[in-house]
Amino acid sequence: MASEALTDGPNDKKIDFIYLNQEAGRLVFAQGYYAGKEKKEASANKAADLNTAAAWLFSGDLNAVPEQLKPILEQCRQALGDNEISTIELLFVHNLEEVAECSP
Repeated sequence: MASEALTDGPNDKKIDFIYLNQEAGRLVFAQGYYAGKEKKEASANKAADLNTAAAWLFSGDLNAVPEQLKPILEQCRQALGDNEISTIELLFVHNLEEVAECSP
């Protein structure tokens, strides 16, 4: 799944991972953070980047996204428009303690 769904890179529009399973009606996208140094917790700002990712996914200008990201965004929008998606999951994945501002 990682070879197809990881998108992390320059200008990734805060979408580090995106997975669409139309058969299951499932869309997953994530923002990831890896701390190389010991820190108390991950930055809540990185979790907030999911808002930016969602904006690009649902309505961002596809002419402004990297070429490798454009096809999956088009597929997601088509599946959403066709009501093929019943579940959308947004994930903030990191290697630190829970972020208090982001906990349920």
